[in-house]
Amino acid sequence: MKKIIVSIVLAAMLLALAMPFSVSAVDIEALKGTPVIDGKLEDFWKQSGKIETGGAPFYTAGGATATDSKASAVTYFLYDDNYFYLATVVSGDTTMSKKGEGKQWKQDAAEYWINITTGKMKFANDAFNQGIYGDNSTDAKLLEGCKSATSQTKDGYIVEFAVPISGKKAGDSIMVSCQFNDLLDPPEKIVAFGKQSCDDKVTLSSKAVELPVETTAAATKAAAEKAPAAAAQTADITAVMAIVSMAVSAGAVLSVKKRK
Repeated sequence: MKKIIVSIVLAAMLLALAMPFSVSAVDIEALKGTPVIDGKLEDFWKQSGKIETGGAPFYTAGGATATDSKASAVTYFLYDDNYFYLATVVSGDTTMSKKGEGKQWKQDAAEYWINITTGKMKFANDAFNQGIYGDNSTDAKLLEGCKSATSQTKDGYIVEFAVPISGKKAGDSIMVSCQFNDLLDPPEKIVAFGKQSCDDKVTLSSKAVELPVETTAAATKAAAEKAPAAAAQTADITAVMAIVSMAVSAGAVLSVKKRK
């Protein structure tokens, strides 16, 4: 009986591991904040809403199987008056590149399905920042206005992405779906995690991210570093006034001596 129970538990655990992290639609908030698009994840990203992706891939090609990759990803969201920001951190991935071969979707890459204007569009970049790509059939100018940067980590990579928005305000929502592709060895093998249904709802929050203390300290330091030039001028004027004062005093002493 115990063997049967153990077998059932193990089967349930394996089934849970095989299930995608994010299948059903989710509803999250994006806080207001403006990150630097440099492929690095500042800590304040983690204050905002996120979508986790992994588990069983929804697509395989080149002879890959559903168990060939153990990679997973977390995508964070921010926004400001000009852009909708996404940052994807992929872990458990041996990052590979097929530079110069095109077809970036067949490489290690983060892809986003977003409805900003009139319909679902794909926005994407590969792990080595070979260039933004996607589906521009809905709004070509929107894709052209995007910004992105990437970096490699010890066990994966980071993709930061900025999509232009206009007329969006706190309380509005943007529909998205997150996907990442894992290029395997041999390089003909590839698996894709996540989904393309664009049914996850990201609501723009009125709350802004809280910047870390070091950011404020850095700003104070930068302001202080600009001050020495003005301080030096003040010091020079003080020195001149001191010399003039000494000269006047000396003149007064000489005058007194002459009177004697």
